[in-house]
Parts: sequence; C-alpha cells; structure tokens
Amino acid sequence: PEPLCTFAAYDAFVECANYENDAERLAKLREVVATLPRPHLVLLSRLMHMCQKIAEQQEVNKMSPANVAIVVGPTILKPPTQPGDGGAFSALGIGDMGSVNQVTQDMLLGWEKVFDGVVPDAPVSPLASPRGGGGTGAAAGGTPRGGNGSSTYDDIDSSAAPASPT
Repeated sequence: PEPLCTFAAYDAFVECANYENDAERLAKLREVVATLPRPHLVLLSRLMHMCQKIAEQQEVNKMSPANVAIVVGPTILKPPTQPGDGGAFSALGIGDMGSVNQVTQDMLLGWEKVFDGVVPDAPVSPLASPRGGGGTGAAAGGTPRGGNGSSTYDDIDSSAAPASPT
C-alpha cells in the first residue's frame, strides 16, 4: 500500500534532510508536504501533531522527538519497492534511514512551520476527547467526519481558515 508520505514524494522528502539550515529545511518540507494528496496531507498533519504531543511528555514516556521519529518515520516514509523484493526495504532505503528519521523529527518539532496554513481546518477526529473544548467527533457526542457518517474528506471546506494548534 501507498505510505502516508507517498512513494512519488519519497526522494523530495529525503532531500530535505540535506539542508543544514533548520529554517531552509522546514521551508522545503512545507513545500513537499503541500504536494501530497489531500487525505494524506490532513492525516500527516494530525499524526505529526500527535507525535509532537507525545514527545512533549518525554520525561514520563521516554519518547524523545528522535525516538518518536525512529518509530514512526519508516512507516510513513518508505521508498518504493521493486518487483520481486517482497516489499522489503532496498539497500537504498536502509541507507536513507537517517534522512527519514531527520525529516520525521523535523515535521513533529516544526509542526506549526511545516503545516500551518497548508492544511485547511479539518473535522475533529472521531476519537477526540470531549475535554478538548467541543468537537464533532463521536467521542464528543457527535457523528464522525462531517456529521453524516461519511468516511471521506469530501466534506472538508478547502477555503476554511487554517486550524490553530492547541
């Protein structure tokens, strides 16, 4: 299956790790994530925001930003497989692991700079906590995804203002 950071965007993501300047690297990451298909973009933004929150609790959970990136990075950003390799990482993919981890860590640490304004306001997750101050998810007493039980992102207004991180 296609990973969250698509096969087509793999090389562009890995190249982002080559920028030594943090601001340039985050700006390039912002450009690359903006090329992802809308469902991938929305989910990636939510996932990186969640990973950022997990890393903020590293004193308790021992999951530093680097540790979170090591766990999540290879799942969301992997090289295209070649016919006959059984889906295993190629030698090139294994050689890119440092870059994959760096880019993943940059996306979670620089979440606001990478995703703010790129991802329009998306519906609240059906798993959102009712303590979160509202929301339309099932856990908040509503129905998932746009109020009609739809499982697509068709109900997301692309002209809406960007979601502000909480």
